[in-house]
Amino acid sequence: MWAKQPNHPGLPHYIIHTYDYPPLAEKARAAAERYAAIAPSAAHALHMPSHTFTRVGMWKESVDANTRSMDVALGTNSIAEALHAADYAMYANLQMGREAEAKAILDGLPALAARFDPNAITGAAPGSAGVFALAAIPARWALERSAWTEAAALQPKASDYPYADAMTYFARSLGASHTGDLGKARMSIDSLTSIQTRLAAKGEPYWAEQVAIERLEAQAWLDLAEHRSDDALVKMREAVAREDATEKSAVTPGPLAPARELLGDMLMQLNRRTEAKAEYRATLLKEPNRRHALLGSAQ
Repeated sequence: MWAKQPNHPGLPHYIIHTYDYPPLAEKARAAAERYAAIAPSAAHALHMPSHTFTRVGMWKESVDANTRSMDVALGTNSIAEALHAADYAMYANLQMGREAEAKAILDGLPALAARFDPNAITGAAPGSAGVFALAAIPARWALERSAWTEAAALQPKASDYPYADAMTYFARSLGASHTGDLGKARMSIDSLTSIQTRLAAKGEPYWAEQVAIERLEAQAWLDLAEHRSDDALVKMREAVAREDATEKSAVTPGPLAPARELLGDMLMQLNRRTEAKAEYRATLLKEPNRRHALLGSAQ
């Protein structure tokens, strides 16, 4: 259909979503490269190529696409669109080690939040995508830099989307376990358990499972902090298996911390370097060019 209607913006949009998985992402490259030119005044169209760029690890291209998307979104007061693009840009900047650019996105959140109405329909990105970004961006900033004290200090903000709130508790728990504040880690895990239960009761199995994976990862790191390394590895390997069995939601460029990458970190801490390297390399098959997995594998 796209060959017959090469300027129809809906067709590359669906092509990109269809192939939004690492083994298939290359099939969407042509659509990703053309989409922005087809609809240069639409914020969501400008953002969409970054789905493919993220899946194949093209970080500069992702930042460029999302920067253009944010500029258009802000000009049309489409704040959910701007926040959604900001999350993708934050992720890509951090993968390139561009901390100054990532920090600028973080510092811009209060101004965006002040203009944001999650119930307003101003573009293709729903209000939930904006809420997700407001929680994800600070968590990414801390976790991607292994800034554990900052992660532990994150303040949860209740929203109508508990799975977004869960990201803050997840980051807090990892930060607290790494810095020895085990009471805070336990309380954050309790909050994740509560959120998972609420999501399951509301009939949201996908997000309930994502929070369950976060809870397993958080508990695994608490187990390690409490010197129960065997229990920690069992839980982390379960998290890996469950994450591998689920698809990525379009709302996010990727997990805050891939389970397999966290397993690699845990094995490194236990001085099991050969096993850790295998986990980092496996992470890169699913999340190409992830900075932390590349550095871990090299180390």
